[in-house]
Amino acid sequence: MLSAVQTGDDEFVAALAKGGIAVTDRNSAIAAAHTVCDELANNPNTSVPAMSLMKGTDLSLEQSSYFVGASMSAYCPEYIGHTDNSPPNLVLPYNPLPQY
Repeated sequence: MLSAVQTGDDEFVAALAKGGIAVTDRNSAIAAAHTVCDELANNPNTSVPAMSLMKGTDLSLEQSSYFVGASMSAYCPEYIGHTDNSPPNLVLPYNPLPQY
């Protein structure tokens, strides 16, 4: 049986694949997503982690923005709606909140 953390990790990696982002190292991608959340805790400007991802990887701005959205959806949904959503391509690949 999968734990909630494993399920969240699986959803995150699947969201990246859906967005066209190849994950060669699952653990590094998950760690990068947690870094995104840490950066948003210090500064709600989503362009900061998006630009960091662009500089540290071979991701485009669109892919970096998607990665930020996927990170927020998976690991720090408390920032959804509380950031500036500055990158034009910031998307939330799935809704982490339960539907009622």
